[in-house]
Amino acid sequence: MIDDVTARVEPDSGADVNVMDERQFKAFQHRTQKNVEFKKSKVKLSTLKNSLRVKGEFRTIVRNATRGIRTNFIVVKGKISSPPLLGKIH
Repeated sequence: MIDDVTARVEPDSGADVNVMDERQFKAFQHRTQKNVEFKKSKVKLSTLKNSLRVKGEFRTIVRNATRGIRTNFIVVKGKISSPPLLGKIH
């Protein structure tokens, strides 16, 4: 779950951050009962060949059946062709 919203995510323990696209973020905002504080981000992201345009970030709680942890999600502009990416959470 991302906060109070059941979500399908793609775990990637090699990723440094959690990422979702702006379309996924809008859907999350629409489904959550909480007020999401969206703010500018200083994070720079790139793939092997391209840079990703970062729109901003928000802080939330990600949880499974046994535990939860507060973490940030980076929101990128446009559309990514996967579910939100759940990176290695520290």
